[in-house]
Amino acid sequence: MEITIGDDTVVGLSDKATHIIIKYTGNPKDQINGVVYELTEAELAIADQYETADYRRELVVLASGTQSWVYVK
Repeated sequence: MEITIGDDTVVGLSDKATHIIIKYTGNPKDQINGVVYELTEAELAIADQYETADYRRELVVLASGTQSWVYVK
C-alpha cells in the first residue's frame, strides 16, 4: 500500500512524496519480504522522529519467530 506524505521535511529528505506502508489485513497468508536491521535505542529514536503521523511503530513477531519493530498504517 502507498500513502502520500504531507510533511515537506520528510519529502525533502526522501525525495519522494509517496511512500510504501504496511497495512494489517488479518489474513495470515499476507506476508511482506524485507530485511531486519539491528538498531541502537538512539538510532530507533531518530527513525521515530523521521516517521510522520501517518505511521506508528509496533512490535511484531516475524515468520522467523524474531521480534521486530515495524512501522504500520
